[in-house]
Amino acid sequence: MRPTQVIFLVLFPTFFLSLNTSCAHNRSHQSTQNAEAPSPQIFLRPGPAFESETFQARWSGPVSEKDKIRYLLDRIGNSRQRFFRNGNLYDGNKARQWFLFKISRYVKDAGTAQSFVDRVATFSMKTGEPYLVELEDGKRYPLGSILANELAAFENYLGAIQNFPAGSLPQLRPVSVTLFPATATSKSRTSR
Repeated sequence: MRPTQVIFLVLFPTFFLSLNTSCAHNRSHQSTQNAEAPSPQIFLRPGPAFESETFQARWSGPVSEKDKIRYLLDRIGNSRQRFFRNGNLYDGNKARQWFLFKISRYVKDAGTAQSFVDRVATFSMKTGEPYLVELEDGKRYPLGSILANELAAFENYLGAIQNFPAGSLPQLRPVSVTLFPATATSKSRTSR
């Protein structure tokens, strides 16, 4: 094999991936042009109450995937943020009600907390547009990425709390997670 062939073979997959990514980006560009890429430390407000005794008492026992979904729904419902779905504005309670309806309709898409984030709370199944949340700084972020932060921090807390004796509280900081843009480009996503 000649050196030019090797270079082509090495560069071709990268070029193909960048083409594929740019096509997906163009399809969702209109809906996400005002959305910022969130940093790993961004959470809904008020922040998680990991240090509270009430929080520890509620989550000290076994926690199922449904419990994790309930936790995320509570975080949405109790937040002071503004949520955007298909260009319409909702408060936290209305957004929570919408996700409860969506879960009841697409139960198989919410079998785990991660699948809830990825398949239910990231994009509109009708339009493929990502759900957005506006934080106090006035910037809009993809809700799926924010919920990925929430879920990672909660699972980190659950892992840490099991190693502490009853009545003691671990000192936790939010965990860093890798965030991916909340874009929906699959035809199967928009067919529902």
